[in-house]
Amino acid sequence: MNLPQMSGKTRFRENAERAKVRILKLMGEGKFHISALGRKIKDEKKFNVILDEARLAKGKILNAMRQAGDYGSRAEKYIQKNPKKAVALAAGAGLLAGGLWAALKGKRPAPPGKKVKAKRPSPKSQVASA
Repeated sequence: MNLPQMSGKTRFRENAERAKVRILKLMGEGKFHISALGRKIKDEKKFNVILDEARLAKGKILNAMRQAGDYGSRAEKYIQKNPKKAVALAAGAGLLAGGLWAALKGKRPAPPGKKVKAKRPSPKSQVASA
């Protein structure tokens, strides 16, 4: 059935079914990752390694937050001195970020034990499988 011929309720039901399937798939993947983390934590040596990594990450985050505050104040001064250049830089950064997001969209690593496909599926096969 073509989309123009479908009623709004039918499209809503199909979209809801697709969303339900996607949510269940993601929940299954999340369950896999949580159980894998649980297995790592049960081993005392691995638990200590994870705890050390968490402490190291906390220090790095605090350092990054400090640096971000410094860069933020420097950026505010630059914006006040050169407002037109600042707008141009922001637009360029937005274009770059959008381009990177579009290029990397959907490229997540496969969970352990799953085969990685050699090429990306065509959009037609994605619509047909959903």
